[in-house]
Amino acid sequence: MIVPKMKRPNLRKLRAWIGAGLACGVLAWSGTARGDELSQPPAPEPTAVAVNNDTSDFVLFDDPFANTSYDSPFASLPVQGYAAPSTTTPTRFDLPILQFPGVVNTVTQDLIWDRSSITFDQALQTVPNVVPRNGTGGRSDEYNIRGFNVGFAGSDFRKDGFRDSSWVRREVQNIERIEVLKGPASALYGSASQPAGVINVITKKAINARFADVDFMVGSDNLFRTVGDLNTPLLGNENVLGRLNYAVQDSGSFRDFVNVDRQFIAPSLTFVLDDQTTLTFQGEYLHDTRPTDRGLVFLPNTPVGNPLALPINTFLGQPTDGNEYNDGQFNLFLNHWVNDNWFWRMGYVSNWSGEHRSNYDTRGVVGNNVTRQYVQQQSIAQDHYAIADITGEVDGPLFKHRVLVGTELGTTVNDVSSRNSVVTGFPLNVNDPYNTPGANYSLYPAVPALAAPLTSGSEVDQYGVYFQDLIELTSTVKALVGVRGNAYDSKNFSNGNRTDQSWQILTPRYGLVYEPLPEQLSFYAAYSETFNPVQGNDINGDPLVPESGFGFDVGTKMQVIDQLWLTVGYFDIERTNVVQAIPLSVPPASTQIGLVRSTGFEVELFGQITERWSIINGYGMTDARIENDRVAANIGKQLTNTPNWQGSLWTRYNFIQESNRVVGAGFGMLYTDSWFISADNNYSLPGYTRFDMALYYDVGRWRSMLFIENLTDQRYAVSGNNSTSITPGAPITLRGTVGVSF
Repeated sequence: MIVPKMKRPNLRKLRAWIGAGLACGVLAWSGTARGDELSQPPAPEPTAVAVNNDTSDFVLFDDPFANTSYDSPFASLPVQGYAAPSTTTPTRFDLPILQFPGVVNTVTQDLIWDRSSITFDQALQTVPNVVPRNGTGGRSDEYNIRGFNVGFAGSDFRKDGFRDSSWVRREVQNIERIEVLKGPASALYGSASQPAGVINVITKKAINARFADVDFMVGSDNLFRTVGDLNTPLLGNENVLGRLNYAVQDSGSFRDFVNVDRQFIAPSLTFVLDDQTTLTFQGEYLHDTRPTDRGLVFLPNTPVGNPLALPINTFLGQPTDGNEYNDGQFNLFLNHWVNDNWFWRMGYVSNWSGEHRSNYDTRGVVGNNVTRQYVQQQSIAQDHYAIADITGEVDGPLFKHRVLVGTELGTTVNDVSSRNSVVTGFPLNVNDPYNTPGANYSLYPAVPALAAPLTSGSEVDQYGVYFQDLIELTSTVKALVGVRGNAYDSKNFSNGNRTDQSWQILTPRYGLVYEPLPEQLSFYAAYSETFNPVQGNDINGDPLVPESGFGFDVGTKMQVIDQLWLTVGYFDIERTNVVQAIPLSVPPASTQIGLVRSTGFEVELFGQITERWSIINGYGMTDARIENDRVAANIGKQLTNTPNWQGSLWTRYNFIQESNRVVGAGFGMLYTDSWFISADNNYSLPGYTRFDMALYYDVGRWRSMLFIENLTDQRYAVSGNNSTSITPGAPITLRGTVGVSF
């Protein structure tokens, strides 16, 4: 008999404490090295959310963003609070949200802090019509947006505008903001696996200030985490700016044998070459170890079974299961003002993500036994891309124009080598999985016989040229017109077989904005297209053509009061040429007749109600269904992991708000309707409502927070992948944080 919850070694915690202490010591030393010049000014009067890691509390310069990488039309300035009045993701240049014809949801740094978010999933919980998935067993970030899948290692994730094919769960410590662009995005970003949109992470850059923020977190299930954000001019002048973010985490889980060990570091360095030019280098490295966790299963394995019949801590792998990830990135940006109206930027990125895993995957349920298959796999994904943009303003004979011209050139490489057990087996008795004869956890069974290695890979060379024009037709009417030409050459390898394919595609975008009250109220309408290259041949031997999609959006945006915004929108999206396997074909064959459609609406209220009261409230409805399929019975079925109704609320109020003391509280709610997790709509997960709260106390340079997740200890599931992979939600969970700023 063994104890499911394994005790974590204290050496990891000691290592993290020592590392944090050294960082504090280094900053304290650097803060005194230059004498009176580094004495800190009094902190300004805080707003309702300006009491966290906001760098403006410790600025030593009149304008900390002047002559930095933020001093560019391609960057939005960091913000205080939950409202970002402008955005860069949908147009590649900074644009007020009222002037963009479409929907972009922003998760700010303050919101990440106030909700004690330490994972990407937690950070995105307030975004309407975004639902997590568990198709990879918790190994990577994967979501459904408006009914369509945004998967790992795809082109739907961007970092500072560059493709980010990471296979590991992303770190939030160096995130300035997350921007979720809804709807087809190929007019600027090329291929996208679904017409759902793009998730763009904007990272923290070095600024003209000297500060250090260090936070220590402890919580339920042996959570220990320390993070730091250090920024300072280097070499004794303001022309070389450095910033370093780091995170160390060691934690268990409410799930037996599911432990996480992470180390992350992200340096940023900016050289001010002259008053018009900056050169910025950035790097990231993340090491992560954790097991694949497929979650629970339906018992019995029938449509009327119970997805939460097992205790939520039950782990159906082996305690020896484990994955190791190494994720890194290097990029550089050269920014230059040509004159007051024109600006260009060139950038390059190389990122890589490697996975080595060894685990038992759940494959089915027979009676009281869960059948499993052993998997060994090594994978690597790489992106090497260069981007060049130029933007400027033109006064035409009839209209004013804000023009963007750019190009993107790069290569994406994926390699996978895997070996599976010859047959599915090694069952566990669900009534006593930790002591099942023949698969006894305490015996650590030997690796079963494995099949021959399976190897696959791809190399995709992509080249795109894009043009965009924001036309000021009148003082109240603006039109957005854009198009991208895409050329793709793809090489795919599978067990020694190779297929080559090429495509050349144009993807347009059109939008119209009417502002009857400039900077206060706007109405918009937009149409855009997308595509997704697919590999292989159809049943006639002809190459499969790229899947295509289009989306239509209409809505309104309003500044209700100063710093409080309301957006309401309706969308209609279709994806055509969906690849479908032909049943019983030998050899396996496919065709392209599938059509899926998603319609719905979104409402979001975000910002400051008063100086002390902050809020973000989002609500969404999605009706995503199959409209054409080879199997007639599938027509009308709903897409998986897409609840019809979903919403969230988070609000913070400061009861005491003084220059050196803040006392506040936060309260939140997440609501999700029931949804299907199998394509035949036979299996579904129940809806749920979850409540969270937080308490804040800050005095001087010290800040503290207690966050309580799932306040009522609700029993629920957050995602599922058919009947054999159900991810349960965490029970009531506490996270306490203490931080200090130098």
